[in-house]
Amino acid sequence: MSMLAVQEGFEGGPDSHLFYLYVNQPAPAAGDPGYSQIFACGIPSGEWVQNWPAAPPVNLVTITCQSGSDPHLFGLDSDSNLWAIGLTGSNPKWIQNWPSAAPADFKSIAAVSGDTAYLFGIDMAGSIYSCNINDGSWSKDWPGSTKYSWVPESYLAAQNPPSPHLFLYGTVPSIQGSGAMYFNGLCDVPSGSWLEGWLGPLEIDQLAAIATDAASSRPVALASLNEGEIFVSTWDGSKTWTTWTKWAQPGSSLTFIAAQGGSDAHIFGLDDNGNLWATGYPIGSWVQNWPRALPITGP
Repeated sequence: MSMLAVQEGFEGGPDSHLFYLYVNQPAPAAGDPGYSQIFACGIPSGEWVQNWPAAPPVNLVTITCQSGSDPHLFGLDSDSNLWAIGLTGSNPKWIQNWPSAAPADFKSIAAVSGDTAYLFGIDMAGSIYSCNINDGSWSKDWPGSTKYSWVPESYLAAQNPPSPHLFLYGTVPSIQGSGAMYFNGLCDVPSGSWLEGWLGPLEIDQLAAIATDAASSRPVALASLNEGEIFVSTWDGSKTWTTWTKWAQPGSSLTFIAAQGGSDAHIFGLDDNGNLWATGYPIGSWVQNWPRALPITGP
């Protein structure tokens, strides 16, 4: 599935960028293994550039960004190998197994910025791993373990400082042996306190966190995707989220969302035809092809 990732810049630091991973997945009968292409666009006024800051040496199937003063783009290939590239400096290159080799085959990854930045991964069995990006050390069940260690369809999302959190959401087989059960949970980073069911009853297909900068009076927010529609919930600093509110919808049903936090927050989306949409948050309206039309589209 094609997807977006946002690297959040800040005043006096790196610029903000929107990354677009286009994944071509032909029918298996065609015998074509498929391929991926990656593009980057500066926010708010850049142009799409293919293979920036460098061309990946393999086809990637998922990406995530670590923001902050030393930002990185991470990716997984079809064999669950971990790849990383720095987004500052001269002549950056993709490096396999950086900052160190993943201890398991991950299906989902997420990163948190800060003085101590972390990369998180969840494996096919639902076990969570974290890596201190500064020293490359991996830990299982850090910052905290969850009872959903056997979850086959589970995904991660992360929220940057000043209130960093790790989110887990997905479905588990019914305890009765038929059907499935939706679940979710939140873990405070780095205290490791898990709150299961904290996101409420909404069955989330995909999640994006909108962190505010330290000077902002806006509450932290989450944007979720449910059957192609956007919902938003804000957090006032307590341990209880407000009710999910259906957000204004773009002109097409969305299949993927990403969020840019900070003082100039945005929600980005891909529709079912592969077109790009964006809206300011908390005030704004959906605009197609902002900041620029995607260089290649498709479902």
